[in-house]
Amino acid sequence: MKYNANIVSLFGLYCAQGTPLGFALFALPGILREQGADLRFIGLVGLSMLPWAFKFIWASWLENRRPWGFRALPAGLAWIQLLKLLSLAAIAALFWFDPAGHIIGLVVMVTAVNLFYATQDVAVDALAVRTFAGSRHVNVNVGQVAGFSLGMLVGGVVSLYVFYRTGWQGTVLLCLLIQVVCHLPFQLHLRHFARQPAEVAPLGEKGAALRYIFRRKHWKPVILTALLFKSASTLGASLVSPLLVDMGVSLDQIALISGSVLIVSYIAGAVASGVLHRWLSSARLTLIGLSGSLLCWLGMALSLSADRASTQWVFTFFVLEGFFFNLCCVALFAWFMCWSEGEKDGSVVQPGTDFTLLQCCEVLGSSTAMVIGGTLAHYLGFANTFYMAALFGAVIALVIMRCFRRVPDRSPDEPQPLNEVAQ
Repeated sequence: MKYNANIVSLFGLYCAQGTPLGFALFALPGILREQGADLRFIGLVGLSMLPWAFKFIWASWLENRRPWGFRALPAGLAWIQLLKLLSLAAIAALFWFDPAGHIIGLVVMVTAVNLFYATQDVAVDALAVRTFAGSRHVNVNVGQVAGFSLGMLVGGVVSLYVFYRTGWQGTVLLCLLIQVVCHLPFQLHLRHFARQPAEVAPLGEKGAALRYIFRRKHWKPVILTALLFKSASTLGASLVSPLLVDMGVSLDQIALISGSVLIVSYIAGAVASGVLHRWLSSARLTLIGLSGSLLCWLGMALSLSADRASTQWVFTFFVLEGFFFNLCCVALFAWFMCWSEGEKDGSVVQPGTDFTLLQCCEVLGSSTAMVIGGTLAHYLGFANTFYMAALFGAVIALVIMRCFRRVPDRSPDEPQPLNEVAQ
């Protein structure tokens, strides 16, 4: 029961964190455009994602301190409680920012909400790593990916529907209600998290610091994997919306597919990964997921090269790619969490800092891939760029299998040694 309660509590927290990001990515640009906002101002919404890319800067500072007013709780729990209150206050403040006339203030407040939740994510990830130390971290990462995806679905699609039905104030009230519901399991389970010090890995004597990650064994292949694993997927996925626009698909239909069906495929991929982990190692699932992803981009390229390119095939391959990629996403994040438990001799133990840096490396790799993808599509066309995404995906799969081989398996219940898969 305690194990399931831990999973449900963390699932709720990850769902709460995904909601404001989904709102910023999928809902707010459409809301602002409907209110007549200039596209230049709508582009400023992208600033709200910056805290998720740079949270590694303050991650170690967070791990080393307790916030004032919450001294009775362990540091991680204290930060979660404080940032929850700040996030709810910031969301409530949105009630007075009309998207028709307060665009700059609205973007600032949405960025603040994402800042609070990106910072809370550091503490939540550290809590997840410590609570499930010694396990494969599979179920908690199913909860992470599925919960965050569900939050993005609700924040990005459901809130957009509510806006059209009830207006801005109704949308803000919905976001507040979602946050309260998502935090409720953790709040009810708070005492259990607070009184299990035996299950929590202690910090190193020197405290957490970003530079310590570079003193750890095998940090190079782990960081290289974090930088690369999402690059080919992002390279292809970033081009799907422009492609569909060129094929004459309306923006409403594109939003429906990318915002709902795709996220459902993400959740399905995460759950399937959790089930398959009973029989397959993280390395095998990563290989299956990356292989499926590159085959989807290859199928996309072949369908565009045909005389009769069909939007149905584009939608199909896009959704399937989301499913396959999340098979490997859960596997790799579980592997990252295992590594983030720290060195066995206790010389470096800073789970929040280590895991946060790996997440930010993922964002950096994805951002670079988006720039490369747009440039390639401009000069080579969509079909040839999807061919390149498939080729790039194959190279990445080989490199990541090599990285798996170089990092010893730390999971006590891994079905099969990673070395055997990499070979």
